[in-house]
Amino acid sequence: MIQHLLGGGAETGDVVLPTTVGIPLTAGDRMAVYFMWHNEGGKDLDGVYLRLRILWITGNQQPRPTLAMPFWLDVNYHAAGTDAFDVPPGGCTRVYAFSLPVAGRLLAASGHLHEFGASVRLEDAETGDVIVRVVAHHDPDGSVRDVSRKLFGIFGDGPHLEPHHQYLMVVSYDNPTPVTLTGMMGLLGGLFVPDNLADWPALDRHDPMYLADLRFWENALPGGRVARGQP
Repeated sequence: MIQHLLGGGAETGDVVLPTTVGIPLTAGDRMAVYFMWHNEGGKDLDGVYLRLRILWITGNQQPRPTLAMPFWLDVNYHAAGTDAFDVPPGGCTRVYAFSLPVAGRLLAASGHLHEFGASVRLEDAETGDVIVRVVAHHDPDGSVRDVSRKLFGIFGDGPHLEPHHQYLMVVSYDNPTPVTLTGMMGLLGGLFVPDNLADWPALDRHDPMYLADLRFWENALPGGRVARGQP
């Protein structure tokens, strides 16, 4: 699939990476920005705009910055398809099993949940140990006000993840309503610092999954809204 560099939602607070940490980009890489407006006011809104500011770090900066890769997990990911799912009355738990191609440390983590979302956690599938857990804080109507963050890099190196080792992403929802909630999501995002960046797999632009994911984002966002541009 295409490489997701960063993302945010209504519950995302202000965050800026320190100048000692950066995501490596190669000259000539194509980038695209996708965004969605959510208007519950019942009338058109004028003068609405989006401003995206990306801080650039030179490759020869001294001291050399820590190079991190985006850490992005979706509990219901389907290439070229929607990741939304339903939550029945009472709530549910969804689990996604995965392994990493390289070893490295998790520098930071947070999550994305919809209304009545409870938590997202990362577990060691073989030992059951919880590596990181972030929780949602809600408004009275169940809307997610924010999701907690774990910034391991401030106090140390962060938890070390092994290659080809089984891990679990676990998403929990509480649904106190008598109806099924539709269009729910569960994501865990953060920064991952490989032990050896050279071991990170190169993006294969001919891979069928990459091409399917690219076509999906080029042609239509969830809900049928057309997205223009090409990463």
